[in-house]
Amino acid sequence: MIGALIIDKCSQPSYYVENKVGYFLNSKNEYEHPNHLGGKYAPPFMNFPYIFDKGYLLKIEEFGSINNLPDFDLDVIILSLEKSDYRVKEIKNKYPNSIIIATFKEYNPSGGHPTKKWNDRLINLYKEADIPVSPYSELDRFSEFEKIINRKLKYLPDPIDVDYLVENHFTQERPNTALCYIAPTHMDRGQKETLEFCNKINKEYGIQIIIPPYSWPYDHNKRLSFVDFLSYISNASFCINLDKWYQIGQAAMHCASLGTIHIGGIADSNLNLFEETSTNDLNKLRYVFEDLYINPNKRIKYIQKVFERINNKYSLESVNKQVKHLIK
Repeated sequence: MIGALIIDKCSQPSYYVENKVGYFLNSKNEYEHPNHLGGKYAPPFMNFPYIFDKGYLLKIEEFGSINNLPDFDLDVIILSLEKSDYRVKEIKNKYPNSIIIATFKEYNPSGGHPTKKWNDRLINLYKEADIPVSPYSELDRFSEFEKIINRKLKYLPDPIDVDYLVENHFTQERPNTALCYIAPTHMDRGQKETLEFCNKINKEYGIQIIIPPYSWPYDHNKRLSFVDFLSYISNASFCINLDKWYQIGQAAMHCASLGTIHIGGIADSNLNLFEETSTNDLNKLRYVFEDLYINPNKRIKYIQKVFERINNKYSLESVNKQVKHLIK
């Protein structure tokens, strides 16, 4: 299956993937970008090209127009048009043999992103694509949108390369610490509550709290590299993050892959992967944290359960199968 993630605008330049390694388009040079790990790992959403036998990221902005996109014979296109007025029919004319799957990149139901809710771009994209999907599993949140486009959404999660993370970033022996992961952008995303809970468990249980130097209030000059972000997660036993927004939730996906228990938050991946610990109720969190903290065997079993969940739903192999099921 040959496929492409086509997006109107993003920070990454276009690339292609062969044998799970990304390369700059029209080059044999391995891909590099601050938000990637060389050509071998891309973060969720940007990971879609890695689920295909041969995959591409094609950024329309880079080519100036859809007509100037490369002439590939694509079976599947994952399409996101949130920042331009391009239409699906233009993509269809360019790639007539492809099945086009519409998805969200920036939009989230919490309304925290500046993308205006249900703007004409999203409406047109979802009306015109062959298959409309959502990376959020709670599709009832989109009932209003489904009425507008007069179609039912399907669920298709953003993929993550669990195998790569385990092979290259998993830490077996790690200190019994808790990472205080504070949402670095936007106000009132549970930052104060996260700090409060971390202080509480430090005082009551003596667990060491690790606070990365990027922390809130956000300072772009102190932004963590992606490698450092993974290192903080893989070297902690717990990750505390009481984010109030219902988002896709990349932090929980990386925690699940790397054997770190995510405590708090209501992001979609939190609810799917860490359903037992996904709440922002401080009293409930104190109980579930204590239970896992003082019972190492229970903690190990929970980590194993979560690892099964992420492989079954979010891994490259799983999302590949889900795409095949959608287009059959």
